[in-house]
Amino acid sequence: MLLRLLSLLASIIAWATPVSAQQIVEWRKQPTDKAILFVHGLAGSANRSFATHTSQWRDIIATDSTLLFGAETLGDFDLFAFDYSGAFRSGSRVTIDELGQQILVLMESNGLFRDYNHIWIVAHSLGGLVVKRALLQLADSTKSSMGRRVVGVFLLGVPSNGAPLANVATKKFMLEYLARAIGEGGQNFNLVEELRASDSDRLNTFLSSTEASWERFIVRMEASPESGNRGYGTPLPKIYCSYETEMEKEFQATGIVVVAQLYAKTRCSAPSQAISKKHTDLPKVSDASDFVHQWLRTNLAADLRVIRTRGPKRIELAPPKAIGSILQDLFFSERPMDRYHKDTGLPFVDENAPVPPGEPAPWAKKVLIPKGDYSGSTYADVLLRMSEQQPCFDLKFKDK
Repeated sequence: MLLRLLSLLASIIAWATPVSAQQIVEWRKQPTDKAILFVHGLAGSANRSFATHTSQWRDIIATDSTLLFGAETLGDFDLFAFDYSGAFRSGSRVTIDELGQQILVLMESNGLFRDYNHIWIVAHSLGGLVVKRALLQLADSTKSSMGRRVVGVFLLGVPSNGAPLANVATKKFMLEYLARAIGEGGQNFNLVEELRASDSDRLNTFLSSTEASWERFIVRMEASPESGNRGYGTPLPKIYCSYETEMEKEFQATGIVVVAQLYAKTRCSAPSQAISKKHTDLPKVSDASDFVHQWLRTNLAADLRVIRTRGPKRIELAPPKAIGSILQDLFFSERPMDRYHKDTGLPFVDENAPVPPGEPAPWAKKVLIPKGDYSGSTYADVLLRMSEQQPCFDLKFKDK
């Protein structure tokens, strides 16, 4: 039985063909202010972890036309992945904390914090620990304001309290067995060691420290509007957690689940979601009806409702006002269209003015926007909300 467990772990570790270095992989790029970043798990890769034999999750997202909020769909999101498969190659000794540092550097250098007002992260297994360490490091850095761009984090089977399978693999002779089984001269077992579950013999101080810091991070975010609310009236980022309920077939005789509910327990924004899949299949979405895909879509829709209808940008109309006057107030007054965030000093997505300088067109002086309180994360969001209330005013933004 022990050899069977080791063989399974060896097969998991050997799953991906590693790249030479960590990198951000661009899957889908279009004019938009929102993006999703995928982070794979132990010995996974950007292209293989989020795919079945017949489908790629990114393609399912790109073609999903289900309305989320207003006219927005999943197809409107840009898609990226953090590929750190090079961390598993022979000779690598990179740690989870170092991977957290690297993902932040790459997100910044690849323009994610510059080009997108709203970022969601989907992380599987070990990838969730990498993301948690990244967010904790960002919150304690001089660039903490960049973290405000992260709206939501989805944790798929993340071993926040370790994985018992890793305990089996930390004995020296077992590591050597795995190395021989993989056919490599050596692998990065620092990462396996850091996934050990605490037991009566040994406390995993890395994971326990991470959880304590994560708890403080969430509590601080919920308590202080300046830490995470961004003016939306609700703490951000939202943390969505999940765990698998099915066993890998090799474990069925033992009753072992790779990351059971107990080991996935962490501070979340809502009760953790049980998913009827085995651990390695959590990020493998077969079609738009897949439960994991629907879970993602439902929560993204809820997040969009928050960021599009609440926020620091607000225009109150009483009585109704001509759209031409509203546009003049925005573009030709001292309130520029969100060129730079007043708190962070970072540029937003460049939203081009929908009217040229000068007097508004004659029609713009006649089209009235109904009275009401219009708000959103940017003035573009505010104007889009107005256009939804006035059928004669159809507004489109071209983002750069």
